[in-house]
Amino acid sequence: MFSRPNPNSPAAILTGWLAALCGGIIALALIAGGQGLGAILGGCRWIGLTLPLHQQTWALVNQPTLAFSTQGPAVGYWLGGMAACLLVAVLFVPLIPRPQGLTSELIAVQISWMASVLGLGWMALLDPWDGHLSRFLRLHDMSPVAAWLIPALGAWAALIPTLHLLALARGAQPQLSRSGRILTVVIHLVLPAFVWIAAGVFVVFRTGSTFHSSPLEGLGSFLVLWPPIVAAALPSVAALMMAWLA
Repeated sequence: MFSRPNPNSPAAILTGWLAALCGGIIALALIAGGQGLGAILGGCRWIGLTLPLHQQTWALVNQPTLAFSTQGPAVGYWLGGMAACLLVAVLFVPLIPRPQGLTSELIAVQISWMASVLGLGWMALLDPWDGHLSRFLRLHDMSPVAAWLIPALGAWAALIPTLHLLALARGAQPQLSRSGRILTVVIHLVLPAFVWIAAGVFVVFRTGSTFHSSPLEGLGSFLVLWPPIVAAALPSVAALMMAWLA
């Protein structure tokens, strides 16, 4: 058993925020990495990646045929990034070995959390024209409403790091009140998620890159951004509800 330091101490909070920064970068890499591995399984050659926050992250691949994107083996290419994020969000905290200590636990929490917020939320619905999920649905004549299944899974997966964080807090403060649980979740999970989402929105507005030069840029920006913002906020809603009920 390791000692039970308080995750709400100033040093632990700072550690958690730094872990959230790293966790967000890891989540972006997971999307491109998962897509690259899925493409390899489909017969492609993986040659690189891009990791923007304001556009879809992409694994750069050489496709085996011109019609590859519409074929069955391309499923891993389109959905591999989200599958990788879902696996990390669900399995990282309970299954990945790590050193005993609060720092390693906070890092695990943030990697899992950011996989839900960015990988299954923000990035999943960011680009309605050229995104991994949106293009997959369009190529297979599926309703765009089905895209919301991924953020819903992200909100569910976010309960795992949330419960682990609350367990850490209860280990240090057995009589932690409901307000204390909510504050813990806000400090460690909601605030970092808000910062990442705000950064993404800021970069989108700075570049206008997802608007495709629409003359109605104000309205276009709202129509483009509200789905990923809501999707990325769903894990925070789920986490706050769990803190209220737990």
